[in-house]
Amino acid sequence: MVSALILIFAFVAIALGSSAIRVAAAEPSEVRPSPGVSPGPQTKNGYLLLGFDVLASFPFTPPALDNLAEKGSASLRAEEQIPAAVRAWHGRKAVVTGYMLPVKSEGDRVTELLLTRHTIAAGNVNDPTMNEWVIVRIRSGVPPRTLLPVSFFGVFKVGAVFENGYMVAIYEFEAERMSESPGH
Repeated sequence: MVSALILIFAFVAIALGSSAIRVAAAEPSEVRPSPGVSPGPQTKNGYLLLGFDVLASFPFTPPALDNLAEKGSASLRAEEQIPAAVRAWHGRKAVVTGYMLPVKSEGDRVTELLLTRHTIAAGNVNDPTMNEWVIVRIRSGVPPRTLLPVSFFGVFKVGAVFENGYMVAIYEFEAERMSESPGH
């Protein structure tokens, strides 16, 4: 899974015009709690409406993780940067809208993907930051839809996600269903 994510991140960086993925690692002394997030998300039919305007509304720098560092301390340094208002969305039902970047599929159905702020076809954007993607898993799988925004309905998770010692995300999503009409 990590190798697939690394390949996808490299592909995203290349597609966005970068010669390499630039993940700035913060020294522990550089990590400061973030200012509050702009106005919180609206709700519709019991679901938080989470767009990248709120998900990426704060600066985030992945903490350095060396061979001697423990995942727990890196996770704590990461979570200190996530505003309390954003952490409060953990475990809540939500709708997240963005562009699909398939990571794992079974047959012709995508079961795991990155939902990103920008489509990789938009070559005029900066390298994505870690709060500009969500790892989405959907057991039933969905058809791949990569050029237009899609919405996923399910349970939102907030917190540092590690795979094989590397931080790969701060957002995860267990999706129940997908809609090709954003927000519906």
